[in-house]
Amino acid sequence: MMSSEPVPQKLKWGKGLKVLLSGMCMGACDLVPGISGGTVAFLMGFYSQLLDSLKSLNLSAFKLLLQFKFQAFFQTIAWSFLLPLLAGIIIAMASLAQIFDFILNHESYRTFLYAGFCGLIAASAYFCLRQIKHWQGIDLAMLCLGLCLASVLTGPLPQSQAKEKLYEVRLPESIQLVANDRAIQNYVQSTHALTQVRLETLSAMSAKKIIDEETWIYDQDLEQSFQLKDLRIISYRTWIDLGLIGAGMLAISAMLLPGISGSYVLTVLGVYPTAIAALADFIKALRQFSFDSDAFCVLLNLGLGIVLGGLLFCRLLSWLLQNWYQGTVAFLTGAMLGASRTIWPFWNYQYFLLPLHLEKGVQLSPSEPFMPGLDSPLFWSSLGISITTFGFVLGLEFFASYLRSKQSIRIV
Repeated sequence: MMSSEPVPQKLKWGKGLKVLLSGMCMGACDLVPGISGGTVAFLMGFYSQLLDSLKSLNLSAFKLLLQFKFQAFFQTIAWSFLLPLLAGIIIAMASLAQIFDFILNHESYRTFLYAGFCGLIAASAYFCLRQIKHWQGIDLAMLCLGLCLASVLTGPLPQSQAKEKLYEVRLPESIQLVANDRAIQNYVQSTHALTQVRLETLSAMSAKKIIDEETWIYDQDLEQSFQLKDLRIISYRTWIDLGLIGAGMLAISAMLLPGISGSYVLTVLGVYPTAIAALADFIKALRQFSFDSDAFCVLLNLGLGIVLGGLLFCRLLSWLLQNWYQGTVAFLTGAMLGASRTIWPFWNYQYFLLPLHLEKGVQLSPSEPFMPGLDSPLFWSSLGISITTFGFVLGLEFFASYLRSKQSIRIV
């Protein structure tokens, strides 16, 4: 275990560069829906190190930070790992965001990208399962538990969400959408209106100034039109909101598990639009040298949940890996495989506009998975990409094993 006492650390450039590249891989995969940072850490073999490094962010470390004892703070935490990892994540997200946005909104390129991930996941799962030398009943049970849990958490949204009240929003004339010959599922061109908009999304659109109080809203259930100012928008005014804290804890816990996206969990809980709205409102207020207490309360509660969840859950996972290695690896591998439905390459697509990101234009959205025929060039191209990535991972692992064996021979 990592001690909370100050421990001198030196950043070795070779190891620092390796961690930086690992962070870039995490950042790149975080841009892809269905791939979490925990998945990448697990696949690349630094999952335990990530958990141990996060464990160094304990109460003693935060106490030093609040006391402005920065030197002691950096001596306490695993900064030589966390800083280059965070830098790599930021670099990848900043430099690859537009490239991945283009790939994910092109039907063929998106299919090829996810086909590559299928090969990657399959090869990595093979090596993870090989780490379990002697299978026991409890290991098989944990594998099945991980499969079921991840499958449920990454499955379709609950039906209760599909039945909630949705609105139609008349967009301002100042917002001009790029012409597209595709049928957009949530846009009515004749009225220049967005459909299927949730109440939380309305709040977020208002916070980002996409719409204002004079914007006309249509309630299909009531068959009535009214202005946004006449609609009650949810606002958080309490300093402590257990629901938001719980959502933050669940989101960060999901991010630490291979295969499960934290943003997806927030979406399922109905908190994601609220978080986006609060962030936009708070940043805008800061730019105007003011303070938005409502937005701050939302971010404070979510942040508190993320910190608490991260501190507690990483310790639990780390303890399990140290004391119950086989069962934990079986569970994590099951979670990775159970969430693999999110990277299935072949889907029928629909076209949508993102209410909070209209500037991105028409976006692809998977609707139904399908299996192409054997006479489909898309099938064989995707299969070739999957086999290539599978073989690439196998080659890397065997090469790493060869280097480790040579090193052990030299030591002996």
